Amino acid sequence: MKVRGKQVAISTLITVDLNAWTERVIVRDESGMEVLNTICTGIMSHDLFLNTLAALFEASHTGEPLAEPA
Repeated sequence: MKVRGKQVAISTLITVDLNAWTERVIVRDESGMEVLNTICTGIMSHDLFLNTLAALFEASHTGEPLAEPA
């Protein structure tokens, strides 16, 4: 995944707590540096954003590619 020009492993998404109901989402790289710190309501609905992260993380573990948009 590319965030602000940096390549970030999908496995780093495990640091996002899907049960933490807050508007702020922080994604860190493998060294612990913040690569994304944003209020997710500015991106899309919080549920949709976290579900998208969960889907990306699951796909990275199964090795299956995500569906291409039609």
